Amino acid sequence: MERLTMRNSDGSVSQPTGTTVEAVFYRLAAYEDTGLEPEEITPLIPPPNDPLTLEELREMDGEPVWVECLGSKDYSVWAIVDLCLNGIHTKYFYADFDYYGDEWLAYRRKPE
Repeated sequence: MERLTMRNSDGSVSQPTGTTVEAVFYRLAAYEDTGLEPEEITPLIPPPNDPLTLEELREMDGEPVWVECLGSKDYSVWAIVDLCLNGIHTKYFYADFDYYGDEWLAYRRKPE
Protein backbone atom coordinates (compact mmCIF):
# COMPACT_ATOMS: atom_id res chain seq x y z
CA MET A 1 0.00 0.00 0.00
CA GLU A 2 1.32 3.40 -0.92
CA ARG A 3 1.58 5.67 2.11
CA LEU A 4 -0.27 8.95 1.91
CA THR A 5 1.44 10.33 5.01
CA MET A 6 4.94 10.19 6.40
CA ARG A 7 6.16 10.35 9.97
CA ASN A 8 8.90 12.92 10.52
CA SER A 9 11.87 12.44 12.87
CA ASP A 10 10.21 14.73 15.43
CA GLY A 11 7.06 12.57 15.43
CA SER A 12 4.92 14.95 13.39
CA VAL A 13 3.13 13.82 10.24
CA SER A 14 3.42 15.39 6.79
CA GLN A 15 2.33 14.76 3.25
CA PRO A 16 4.87 13.20 0.83
CA THR A 17 5.63 15.11 -2.37
CA GLY A 18 3.07 14.30 -5.05
CA THR A 19 0.34 13.23 -2.64
CA THR A 20 -2.85 15.24 -2.92
CA VAL A 21 -5.04 16.18 0.00
CA GLU A 22 -7.95 14.65 -1.93
CA ALA A 23 -6.17 11.26 -1.99
CA VAL A 24 -5.65 11.45 1.77
CA PHE A 25 -9.34 12.22 2.35
CA TYR A 26 -10.45 9.29 0.14
CA ARG A 27 -8.16 6.91 2.02
CA LEU A 28 -9.42 8.22 5.37
CA ALA A 29 -13.03 7.81 4.20
CA ALA A 30 -12.35 4.20 3.14
CA TYR A 31 -10.86 3.48 6.57
CA GLU A 32 -13.78 5.11 8.38
CA ASP A 33 -16.24 3.13 6.23
CA THR A 34 -14.89 -0.08 7.80
CA GLY A 35 -16.23 0.99 11.19
CA LEU A 36 -13.07 -0.38 12.83
CA GLU A 37 -11.07 1.34 15.54
CA PRO A 38 -7.24 1.44 15.18
CA GLU A 39 -6.78 -1.22 17.89
CA GLU A 40 -9.05 -3.54 15.89
CA ILE A 41 -6.91 -3.18 12.75
CA THR A 42 -3.50 -3.81 14.34
CA PRO A 43 -4.07 -7.59 14.78
CA LEU A 44 -4.81 -7.82 11.04
CA ILE A 45 -1.28 -6.66 10.16
CA PRO A 46 1.06 -9.65 9.90
CA PRO A 47 4.14 -9.45 12.11
CA PRO A 48 7.56 -9.12 10.47
CA ASN A 49 8.98 -12.36 9.11
CA ASP A 50 12.69 -11.84 9.60
CA PRO A 51 14.92 -14.92 9.88
CA LEU A 52 14.67 -16.41 13.36
CA THR A 53 17.61 -16.08 15.71
CA LEU A 54 19.22 -19.20 17.19
CA GLU A 55 17.77 -18.18 20.56
CA GLU A 56 14.26 -18.05 19.06
CA LEU A 57 14.75 -21.43 17.39
CA ARG A 58 15.87 -23.00 20.67
CA GLU A 59 12.55 -21.86 22.22
CA MET A 60 10.51 -23.57 19.48
CA ASP A 61 11.11 -27.26 20.23
CA GLY A 62 8.61 -29.36 18.28
CA GLU A 63 7.27 -26.42 16.27
CA PRO A 64 7.31 -26.07 12.47
CA VAL A 65 9.56 -23.53 10.74
CA TRP A 66 10.12 -22.63 7.09
CA VAL A 67 13.71 -23.47 6.12
CA GLU A 68 15.63 -21.96 3.22
CA CYS A 69 18.89 -23.58 2.20
CA LEU A 70 21.32 -20.77 1.39
CA GLY A 71 23.17 -22.73 -1.26
CA SER A 72 19.97 -23.22 -3.25
CA LYS A 73 16.97 -20.92 -2.83
CA ASP A 74 15.08 -23.50 -4.88
CA TYR A 75 15.29 -25.89 -1.94
CA SER A 76 12.99 -24.62 0.78
CA VAL A 77 10.78 -26.74 2.99
CA TRP A 78 8.83 -26.93 6.25
CA ALA A 79 10.81 -28.55 9.07
CA ILE A 80 10.42 -29.30 12.77
CA VAL A 81 12.70 -27.84 15.43
CA ASP A 82 14.17 -30.70 17.46
CA LEU A 83 16.28 -29.77 20.49
CA CYS A 84 17.23 -33.43 21.07
CA LEU A 85 18.95 -33.37 17.68
CA ASN A 86 20.24 -29.80 18.19
CA GLY A 87 18.70 -28.70 14.90
CA ILE A 88 15.76 -29.14 12.56
CA HIS A 89 14.55 -32.13 10.59
CA THR A 90 12.24 -33.08 7.77
CA LYS A 91 11.33 -36.48 6.41
CA TYR A 92 14.38 -36.24 4.13
CA PHE A 93 17.15 -34.39 5.93
CA TYR A 94 18.53 -33.01 9.19
CA ALA A 95 20.30 -29.67 9.67
CA ASP A 96 22.38 -28.86 12.75
CA PHE A 97 22.16 -25.52 14.58
CA ASP A 98 25.96 -25.26 14.15
CA TYR A 99 25.42 -24.43 10.47
CA TYR A 100 22.59 -21.94 11.04
CA GLY A 101 23.17 -18.70 9.16
CA ASP A 102 25.91 -20.23 7.01
CA GLU A 103 23.98 -22.99 5.24
CA TRP A 104 20.34 -22.42 6.18
CA LEU A 105 17.89 -19.93 7.70
CA ALA A 106 14.53 -20.52 9.36
CA TYR A 107 11.37 -18.36 9.40
CA ARG A 108 8.11 -18.49 11.34
CA ARG A 109 6.24 -18.62 8.03
CA LYS A 110 7.03 -18.92 4.34
CA PRO A 111 8.49 -15.57 3.17
CA GLU A 112 6.27 -13.64 0.78
